[in-house]
Amino acid sequence: MPKSVKLFLVTEHSKLKDMSTKEKFEYVWEYYKIHIIAFVFACVIIGNILNTLWFNPQKEMFLQITFYDGFIDSDTLDSFSAHLEEALMTPEERETMRVTGVDLMINSGEPQVEMAGRQRFIVMMAAREIDLLVISQEELVTLAPEGLLLPLHEIMSNSMIAQMSDKLIYAHDEYGVELVYGIMLDNNRLFESYGLFTQGKSLAVIINTQRNEAVRNSIEYIFEHSQE
Repeated sequence: MPKSVKLFLVTEHSKLKDMSTKEKFEYVWEYYKIHIIAFVFACVIIGNILNTLWFNPQKEMFLQITFYDGFIDSDTLDSFSAHLEEALMTPEERETMRVTGVDLMINSGEPQVEMAGRQRFIVMMAAREIDLLVISQEELVTLAPEGLLLPLHEIMSNSMIAQMSDKLIYAHDEYGVELVYGIMLDNNRLFESYGLFTQGKSLAVIINTQRNEAVRNSIEYIFEHSQE
């Protein structure tokens, strides 16, 4: 041990040995509170880092389904997401990946809530967090010309699209070309089994999704396993 450190410890010990417990506490806090606060702060940061990287690492995104308008309570979102995880992912994938649902509450009737929802939608799109979009059929035909939605033929097979011919929603792209952008969710048994409103709703794919296989598999599952 360096002599300077040893001398420091001896000096501090001599100061503290004749003090009461209260006096010791007040002395230590008076002269070392910055060091104590810094130490506690460092411990919290290190603990959070260890928790995130080692003990409870955050799961990667397997699929993100966003409900554009209306209101859905968090418990319903969690249950619906858990159902898709169970249906679409292997046990190994579920250990490291997740399906999440988000409700933007656009067209909720509250101007501030709607504005916040639209801002959040833009931010999430820019971060490429959205894959599937549950949206009213009226809103869908307004988003497609803005280049925000992916034509379904770019992600789904022709045979699968043909099987859904009576549920397809057409809209014009930014060049005025009419393409398939959505699938009607009216009376979809899977959605309704979770109390999710389906009338006038549709399922669409966001333009910059990076999880094409998960999106394709989820669309097929939603419609193959929920026919009337």
